[in-house]
Amino acid sequence: MTTSEYCWDIFATSMGFVAVAAGERGVVASVLPCSQEEEAAAALAAKFAGGNRLRKRRGSSGPGREFLAQAARFLKVYFIDPAASGVFLPPLDLSSFSPFRQEVYRVVLAIPPGETRSYGEVAQACGKPGGARAVGRALAVNPMPLFIPCHRVTAVRGVGGFTGAPLAVKVKLLEWERGKKGRKSSLF
Repeated sequence: MTTSEYCWDIFATSMGFVAVAAGERGVVASVLPCSQEEEAAAALAAKFAGGNRLRKRRGSSGPGREFLAQAARFLKVYFIDPAASGVFLPPLDLSSFSPFRQEVYRVVLAIPPGETRSYGEVAQACGKPGGARAVGRALAVNPMPLFIPCHRVTAVRGVGGFTGAPLAVKVKLLEWERGKKGRKSSLF
């Protein structure tokens, strides 16, 4: 695939605007909910060196379009009932990551909504006891937040350990998943 073949779109959710990009193998990038559509587009473009690999948006055909439709379904269900969203998870393209990062992301994908695991528990599940910091580094560059739910991985002593967004976002997402906030909750 050439660098110009990623389709992308922005989806309005009850918590804000989520931008998603997909290629011929699945979803490749997303951003956490943003308060404005333009902010979501800019955040996604930043993941692609200024957006030079994002060429096709709404209404166009091409590699990834079908995965964006699946991503839209996933987000719609997630922001209504997080527990049911896993059924609608679109294919995620993990092919460009190291085997360790792929394993971290697979382990994190298996954490049910509303539950958490520590960085050490994820490292143990990946067969890397003592690898909590390596797990943290892999999750710090998670290209697909919400789809790969890095907000479900916490420090041993509290929520902690969240990069790329305010810690309050992690807390609100966990509260949302646990049903502690009304289903019309907003991140803003």
